[in-house]
Amino acid sequence: MNWNIILNKFAKSFYTEPVMHVICIFVITLFFIRIKQIKPMIYLVLIAFASLVQGFLVTYDELYLKHSVLGKNIEQISIYIYLIVEATCSLLFIRSYLRSRQTRRILALVNILFVICVIAYWQTHASIKVYPWFITNSEGFLIIAGALCFFYELFNYKPYLNLIREPSFWAISGMLVVYSAITPLFLVFNYLRKSDPALTSKLYIINHTSYCLLFITFVTAIVLDKNGYPKTINNIG
Repeated sequence: MNWNIILNKFAKSFYTEPVMHVICIFVITLFFIRIKQIKPMIYLVLIAFASLVQGFLVTYDELYLKHSVLGKNIEQISIYIYLIVEATCSLLFIRSYLRSRQTRRILALVNILFVICVIAYWQTHASIKVYPWFITNSEGFLIIAGALCFFYELFNYKPYLNLIREPSFWAISGMLVVYSAITPLFLVFNYLRKSDPALTSKLYIINHTSYCLLFITFVTAIVLDKNGYPKTINNIG
């Protein structure tokens, strides 16, 4: 094992990566301490858990200099699985708070299509080590669209909710802000990676910082959640 590689990696990210992992652990721990009913906060916990596992697998592989027992291309394999979990859980969480049946069905359909596309691309590129940038971008646009649907219904139906104390508002606001920040980055990331690798490495700090913010909003949502049951917009107005 070569711990210097990991320490240098964390240092290059200005330690935002280990901070992100710590917040993920806090999300998971807090969930089991506070939540009495599982849904829909379990979706946020699954995202945090998937992020933690994906980070662990990549770090473990790097410690063993790409010769770990986890097999070849573990970083690529883990990112495909993470993208599926992240997109599915994010959209399921958003759907839990939507009023429109049609919108809920559309989100379910696009989620299924997204998963199929990810698996198909994964299988056709299994032997090629390439990061699926366009899949990451597609995921970002889907989650942004879902979050905008939530806010459209929220403000259209003039809620009586105190948004500062509403768990869904914090979690979905976090999704909207974070994916709006990192999706434009990934649109140009592949180009920058080839033209200026040093700059690309520094810009990736934006990704870790954004996810730190996302998981902090998850922590806030779990803290504010009292019943573990969604207060949907069906109850508004």
